Amino acid sequence: RQNSNRDEEISKAYHILAGFKVRLEQQVQSNAINYLEKEYIAHTERYGENDPKSMKTVIDIADSYRYLKDSQESVNILREQMKVIPFKTKPKHTIVSKTLYTMGIAYLDLGEFSYAIKCFEKGILMLQ
Repeated sequence: RQNSNRDEEISKAYHILAGFKVRLEQQVQSNAINYLEKEYIAHTERYGENDPKSMKTVIDIADSYRYLKDSQESVNILREQMKVIPFKTKPKHTIVSKTLYTMGIAYLDLGEFSYAIKCFEKGILMLQ
């Protein structure tokens, strides 16, 4: 009987810990989005939206939204980024590839497998 109570306490403690960890991670990601958006604005004002660091920050913002289970917002952000990336600068553009990879993962989360496949295939082509 005593072992049964101890097992229940252990189970409850781990259950609470798991919930706490999820809430803590959500708070961290929410704060990360806030800081990343501020970083993006500051960097873009100085170097422009086509600067690789600006584009990498957009990918990080999209990743944070995906982590918060808002994959649709992640896709929306990355679609906008794809409109401003200067494709003509380099055929082997790793930022484009990383954007397509991140968008593909978000599409997988949304169950949009054909779009995910297209993103992954285009991303691979950018690395060749």
